[in-house]
Amino acid sequence: MTARELIEKRIIDLNREKGLFPSAGCRVLAAVSGGADSVCMLNALAGIAAQLKISIVVAHYNHSTRGEESDADERFVEGMAEEMGLDFISGRLDPELMESAGTGSREADLREMRRAFLTRAARVKSATRIALAHNSDDQAETSLMRLIRGSSPSGVAAMRPVSGSFVRPLLYCSRPEIEAFCAESGLAFRTDSSNADMRHTRNRMRLSLLPLIESEFNPRARENIVKFADLLRDDIDLLEMIAGAAAADALIERGPGRVAYRRDSLAALPEPLLRRALRNSAASVLGGLAWRIENSHIEAMTRSCVSPGTGAETALPGGARMIKKYDSVEIVSGPQQSEAQASPPRAFKAAPGIVALPEFGIELELIELSPAPRMAANDNPFTAYLDADALGDELIARSREPGDVFQPLGMKSEKKLSDFFIDAKVDRSERETAALLTASGGIAWVVGHRISHRFRVGGHTTRVMRISARPLGEGATD
Repeated sequence: MTARELIEKRIIDLNREKGLFPSAGCRVLAAVSGGADSVCMLNALAGIAAQLKISIVVAHYNHSTRGEESDADERFVEGMAEEMGLDFISGRLDPELMESAGTGSREADLREMRRAFLTRAARVKSATRIALAHNSDDQAETSLMRLIRGSSPSGVAAMRPVSGSFVRPLLYCSRPEIEAFCAESGLAFRTDSSNADMRHTRNRMRLSLLPLIESEFNPRARENIVKFADLLRDDIDLLEMIAGAAAADALIERGPGRVAYRRDSLAALPEPLLRRALRNSAASVLGGLAWRIENSHIEAMTRSCVSPGTGAETALPGGARMIKKYDSVEIVSGPQQSEAQASPPRAFKAAPGIVALPEFGIELELIELSPAPRMAANDNPFTAYLDADALGDELIARSREPGDVFQPLGMKSEKKLSDFFIDAKVDRSERETAALLTASGGIAWVVGHRISHRFRVGGHTTRVMRISARPLGEGATD
């Protein structure tokens, strides 16, 4: 059996067993970086597309971290898509935004932004599945890295072949098998120079630690780690069902950004179920930031839940927290009102594309409409139609500042932003965390509330910039 036949067969078998592509006519967004893994995945899927009854769109996210090399990767993938006759969509990260993001590790931030782009790109292209090129070597590296880092069992457990809209067709194919596929098929691919940079944890794991384990302890270490991760995932799936039923009995209320339980009922759960219930509740509140939950967070929540006293708070990623009250335990999102801090300004080009703003927990999609369409009333507070020429070449996303004023749409004069919030009955905590989109002419949009009259679309408008705000990483799961 050739390398191509082997990999295509594994994808077909995995689709039959796990339902990667559940319906005829399924539209698949293939995430292609240009490296060997994603090039193999794209070509394998294209080779069996008729058998799988799928259509393919190629997506590429330019991290803009390696200058011309990153741009060359994008051109390579776009050229490959064109040569294969496939639709193509790309996104780009503003490197200045990445330098100042400060939301955690650089690798984690890049991954989060890429997944947010893929989720949005799938909506734009009407794709119901997003194919990622993770392979079995990736699984071994990830599980071992998370174990060493102190992740929970869920973090160490195997990635799923299907996670919501994300699928991993190559999950049970090894890197040598993938490289053999590319060599046998004569496929060119890009080599990311940063993959040899030992400053990155993933590279040290792949190039140093795992080879040492294989040479000194067991040459089949990667295979055994993957098997262990798969077994752990099966055990966790069963535990999830039991913990879910137990937590439901203690539930008081569940809503956007908040989960509340009866404290006595929750604390009475066996510790393994309590940890699971708390972890799942925190994940539901954090949404796209759920992957940041570490085992240390879960242990801290567990200790607080079963210990005496009231009023204690446990800090969680993204500003979320668990609050222990007299008769309840609540997990809530967002920074505490008394500690809310302004996010630093983020500058980006006023050009079509997707911009991730992790400090605000949102992403912006910019689409230019030219010539300007005839506008109807817009009742969606999270979509703004603005005069593109009035915006200029650069936009800045920032928090409110003392003395901010703008002219709300429909008003004849400027108004203090603080007065606007008060009149609109916006909660104080929301005022502190609201995103403002500004241009050289001042505030253009108070995201989620009102655009500025100065940047409205009028009879003089020739180009319209439609900007939509959505939760960062919405729909992406591990």
